[in-house]
Amino acid sequence: MLNTHEPDSRHSFCVGMIVRFPMDLDAEYESFRDFRIGTIQGFTEDMASAQVAFCVHHLSEKPGGRAVLDQVMDIPLRHLTRCHLLPETTFTLHNHPGVTGEILVACADTLEEGAFASYYALIQGTVQQVSEVDITQFSSTRQDSDPLAQALSYELQHPKWRQPRDQVVTFAGELKSTTYGIEDLVGSRVLLLAHQAEVVSRALSAPTCRLMLADEVGLGKTIEAAVILRALRRRNPAMKALIVAPSALTGQWRNELNQKFWLDVPILKPGGGGVDLALHPAVMISAEDLATYDIYWDHLKRRDWDLLIIDEAHHLRKNRLLYDRVLHLSTQATRVLALTATPIQRRAEEYLDLLRLLDPRRYTAEDQQSFQNLVAAQEQVRTALALVRPQLNATTFDWEEFSEDLASLLARLSDDAGLRSLTDLLTQQEHDHQEALETAKQIAAYISTNYRIENRMVRNRRASLQLELPTRTCDTSYSYDPGEHERELLEDLYEYLGAYLAQTAGTALELELARVCLHSAASSPQALLKVLHWRIAALREGLAKSANSATLTTLTSPRREQARIKQLAQTAPPMRDELAQLEQLIRRTELWLEESAQLLAGVRRATANIAQHDRLVQALRAIYAACEARQDAKIVVFSSWPQTIDAIQQHLIRLLGSAIAVRFTAEMDEANLQLAADRFQRDQNCCVLLCDELGGEGRNFQIAQQIIHIDLPWTPAQIEQRIGRVDRLGRTGEVCSLPIVARDTLEHDLFRLWNEALNLFTYSLSGMEIALEEIQDQLVDALRTSVRTGLSGMHQSLANYASQLRQEVERERYFEEDAINQRRRYEFEQISKRYRDGEIVRKAVQNWTAIAGVSSYHMDGVEMIYDAQRFNLNSMINARFLPPNMEEAARRSGRQRTTQIRGTFNRDLAIRREDLVFFAPGDDPWTDAVIANALECDRGRCCAIGFMPQPGVTVPFFDLFYTFQINPRPLYAAGLAPIYMLQALGYLACTHKRILIDAYSGNVIDRFDPRWKFAEKSFDQVVAIHLGRRSDDKRRGSAQLGNFQACYPHDIWADLVTGAVNAATQFLDDDLNAYTEELAEEAANELRLHANGWEAGLRWHTSYGLESATEHAELAVFREAIDLILKGIRRPLRRLESICFYSPMETAS
Repeated sequence: MLNTHEPDSRHSFCVGMIVRFPMDLDAEYESFRDFRIGTIQGFTEDMASAQVAFCVHHLSEKPGGRAVLDQVMDIPLRHLTRCHLLPETTFTLHNHPGVTGEILVACADTLEEGAFASYYALIQGTVQQVSEVDITQFSSTRQDSDPLAQALSYELQHPKWRQPRDQVVTFAGELKSTTYGIEDLVGSRVLLLAHQAEVVSRALSAPTCRLMLADEVGLGKTIEAAVILRALRRRNPAMKALIVAPSALTGQWRNELNQKFWLDVPILKPGGGGVDLALHPAVMISAEDLATYDIYWDHLKRRDWDLLIIDEAHHLRKNRLLYDRVLHLSTQATRVLALTATPIQRRAEEYLDLLRLLDPRRYTAEDQQSFQNLVAAQEQVRTALALVRPQLNATTFDWEEFSEDLASLLARLSDDAGLRSLTDLLTQQEHDHQEALETAKQIAAYISTNYRIENRMVRNRRASLQLELPTRTCDTSYSYDPGEHERELLEDLYEYLGAYLAQTAGTALELELARVCLHSAASSPQALLKVLHWRIAALREGLAKSANSATLTTLTSPRREQARIKQLAQTAPPMRDELAQLEQLIRRTELWLEESAQLLAGVRRATANIAQHDRLVQALRAIYAACEARQDAKIVVFSSWPQTIDAIQQHLIRLLGSAIAVRFTAEMDEANLQLAADRFQRDQNCCVLLCDELGGEGRNFQIAQQIIHIDLPWTPAQIEQRIGRVDRLGRTGEVCSLPIVARDTLEHDLFRLWNEALNLFTYSLSGMEIALEEIQDQLVDALRTSVRTGLSGMHQSLANYASQLRQEVERERYFEEDAINQRRRYEFEQISKRYRDGEIVRKAVQNWTAIAGVSSYHMDGVEMIYDAQRFNLNSMINARFLPPNMEEAARRSGRQRTTQIRGTFNRDLAIRREDLVFFAPGDDPWTDAVIANALECDRGRCCAIGFMPQPGVTVPFFDLFYTFQINPRPLYAAGLAPIYMLQALGYLACTHKRILIDAYSGNVIDRFDPRWKFAEKSFDQVVAIHLGRRSDDKRRGSAQLGNFQACYPHDIWADLVTGAVNAATQFLDDDLNAYTEELAEEAANELRLHANGWEAGLRWHTSYGLESATEHAELAVFREAIDLILKGIRRPLRRLESICFYSPMETAS
């Protein structure tokens, strides 16, 4: 055996070259069918054969993964052809067995005779150019066969392979080439809308992702964050992520990530067992535990997080220690997603706190006054940017007009040294149009980045979305006139609290105690008794020492609210003779309790339609009526008081049975909360969910038709949160709120404020949640005037205040709409429509698996069931289809002990049925394995079909199928990482093209020619024969290849094939050049806008002494990458995927 790295004069091969060769060397007449690739290790002495080493997978091995078996064959040189490796092929470096890499792309389209091919490859995290001689241990199936070379050598495979492969190639290429993130969106087990898709795409494609997700309640912030996390984890499984969420929501986060995204994210919590951060790159902790337990904080603060997700971020400022800790984590995190209620800019204090979480370097040094000034300048900033942005192009830019439009704003911002240096530079460039234009773009980017404070905020509002959303209604038919004992109790309570506030200082502490008493009395006698007993016990035993009044006067988390109220009752200052008055109140309350208990005990199915003078009876009646009205009834019942829920639950079970209701309240642990939520949503016998305010935090109960409010919160945000559990994306129809209100009481005045002044039950707060948080303080202050009538006097002023806020929100909405990326939204809407029902993917996957030996499936509605026991092993080997490991899918679907793979391609069903595998690209290994198998298969790439002539289809023609992708070679040649290519996705809208060429004339066939309709039919839909058949077969017919070669001798055949390919090439040159130049111009504008914004932020940091050499270097690389990406857009890679030759039967025979 002769080894040489130099080509012999008698041939162009040498040791180390990667070649394609036939495995079936003993095939009759050398009509080979099974081809692989390997590496030449040497030559025989006579130079007639080469020793080729190659790697074969076992059937259990993952496609495209590491090879498991080495083989060597002697192959005659006449049967060898040069061949490229496919992208994404993994390999080992020659002479470095411990170093692996992944092919990115070949350095050139063609293989030069006698020269080694080179590839751009990702090796140990860097892009390197590597010669084929240094590549070893790659799978022998990863061949990028050339259809033209196959055709010229008469390698005409069976036509049944071509159309299924083309289908897979089409949808896989379409998803990979569209806007960054769409592949993840299509493959997500959630129903995403266009505004969510835009958020995900923006987050994934941004050089630095730090976003505040501030959509209105129910518009899908949590899902957006989860999709972003999953997409980032799919690209980097070792990515370190931390989720901080209220304790009530950590269980929901964990289950959503597990069930919908197949991500296991453990929760750090006391008693929950240790979590090894090295084994779990993504973890979660409750906000309460992060603030309480130093042991967790000590570990978390020392870790540099790749992604920090903060849920309910607007609540952090209520606990300064918690806020400071999360702020510290943000400074260490590469990416931050803060999920929050919608802030309003005029509320500068809370707005600034949220912005500091997103961009600590920019806003930590900002004081309150300077930020107020910045807020005040917002409308002028937006107006100025709206004026100058249309001018920033070479055609319309005018130096003088630009300067005039910005003059007043620049005067206002004259203290900014960084901005002043840019404007000075612009002044010097008055006569240099191009330089002035570039500086003008930088000025606009500087102002937008540093002064448009919503720059990092995503705020989608119902009013801005063209969506069918539920209609909110309010039913007051179960309100009631209080009974005798309740009314007497209320009068005594008003008198007691009036005297209490008059005798004490009327501080926030005393006012909060008064509010709590009123709130409990407007819930149930049980709730009021609990507060009165806490208070009287404290008076008898001695009041507790004064605690931090700020913590006692502010609503806390639902889990700690009862403890806060108890401490408040034990701490608030006493008044004279308070003990005697409390004893009288307790006696009154006990009489009310007895009356209520008698009325409740009297409720029977036969009497449930009779109204009573009691709140809990009315609640019981409303629940009963809703359950009787429809078989699938689902009702969420809210009360702020556990004592009230205890009382209603007892009688509800007596009336309708124990299966009718489940509880979701603060004293339950996370596991039982999740069980309760699952039972309510899945058990048709469970119609009622009994909730305290814990049920209003972030949960999705849109399955419910009605919300019953046994009592009313004193904050608008809590009511919005309650209704927002049902009024959510994906829900249509009516969302009915049923508040149970005691007429002609202080509670009735509160209801009128909520319902008439703020319209809380019939309209969304529309982003006013944070701004309205102070209203509780105004309500409590009104009690000073009069406990009984103080609220009634607020009606008009509150209505006016709400009107002003809505106008302010509306003004902000118009500016926010300017920031919407309509291209991304439109693109996703189109893709979503195409892929929502899964039919495109299903047909492609089903057709391919049918010929790859996995045809043993059956449909159960829109479910597809594969049975592994019935797979055809020979066909799978023939197709080189290696099934993936489906153990994880079986575990998650609860089918570990079956050989069946049960799933669906339909996203709507996958959302409802989490026990099914969702067959979608990127979501399950099965679909990914099918795609990989189709892409690397050479059998669908060249064929010839004999057809019976018919009108308009009488002469031979070629069908050529091409795919396109943005050319990454300029980027990789500079050694830049593949991640920069993600910036380019979405700009190449045309990802594939089919061209028909008349074989005789060499002309492109018009789309209206009958041959197009004929070519679109599958092989089994027409009367046709496989012209490349190599052997006789009694069942399938005689051999055809010999007849075809006789009809089309090599010289004639070569002229026809190369002529068709040349004609198609010229057609594509003419068709694509102008188109790609236009796309590159569009991409340049958008990508350079990103770069200018980044540079603007760095200029700001520099002016405040916060300059970072590392970031400046990163920006320089990003700008270089943009220029290289634009080259790739102008000259996209063009790949011939398949050639099919059609010939009339009498001609071919």
